[in-house]
Amino acid sequence: MKKIACFLLVLTIVSCKSTAKIAEAKAGDALDVETIIKGIQANKIDFKTAVIRAGVGYESEDTGVNAGADIRIKKDEKILVSIKVLGYTLAKALITPDRVQYYQKTGDKYFDGDYTTLSRLAGTPLNYEKVQNLLLGKPLDNLTASDFIAVVSGSNYELRTVATKPQASAYAFEAGNFFLKKTQILRIEKNQSVTVDYNGYGNYNNIPFPLSLKILAKEADKFSKIEIEYKDVKINENVSFPYEVPSGYERIILE
Repeated sequence: MKKIACFLLVLTIVSCKSTAKIAEAKAGDALDVETIIKGIQANKIDFKTAVIRAGVGYESEDTGVNAGADIRIKKDEKILVSIKVLGYTLAKALITPDRVQYYQKTGDKYFDGDYTTLSRLAGTPLNYEKVQNLLLGKPLDNLTASDFIAVVSGSNYELRTVATKPQASAYAFEAGNFFLKKTQILRIEKNQSVTVDYNGYGNYNNIPFPLSLKILAKEADKFSKIEIEYKDVKINENVSFPYEVPSGYERIILE
C-alpha cells in the first residue's frame, strides 16, 4: 500500500473554484434501477480542457502531509497533476489511456508503465476512464441495469452490485440531480476496501464539478486517506501538458 501512496496522492487531486453549492434533495419513494441510471446519465460533463487548483492532505498509519496541487485535464485524452509545497514542485504525474507516468523529487524516483501493476496494488481494476471519472465525480463502473439493485439508503438512492465476488460495489446518489455522493468498493477475500465521499457540487460554466472529496483506502490494518479541498477551476482554456523526468532519476518497479 505504501508503494502506491505517492501515486494515489498525485492521481487523486481535483479542484474547483469556491462557489455556491448546488442544492440537493433527499430520496423519497423507491425508484427502479433504470430510472436512477437515466438520472445519472442526464448529468452531462461536456468540456475540452479543465485547469484546476486544489489543497490536499494525505494521511496513512505512519505519515501525513499537506500540499497544493495543479491538475490539467484534456478530456478523454490526458491528465497532468503537479503536487507543490510553497510553489515548489514535489511530484508530477501524466496519465493517458494506455500509460501512467509519475516522478517524485523526494528520493529522485520515477514510474513508467501501464495500469496492470497499479490495478493489482490498488486492489481494484483501474483504467484512464475510471481515473477521470473519479476526478469528475462519476461512477467508476459502467452502470448496466442488470448488474445492480436499487435501494433507499438514508437520504440517498443507492445502487449495489448484484454480484459480490471478486468485488462488490455500491454508489449513493442524492435525489435532486443524481449527483454521486459516495463510492464503495470491497474485495472481501483480500480484505481491501476503497471509499470515496463527495461533499457537494458547484456549477462552473454549466458544468457540475465536485466541491470536495475524501478517499479512504484500507487493507487489513493499514490505511491511506486523501482529503481534497477545491479552490479554482477554469474551463476550455488553452493549456500545455509539460512532463519530463529529470535526468539521473531511478525507475521504480512496483511489486
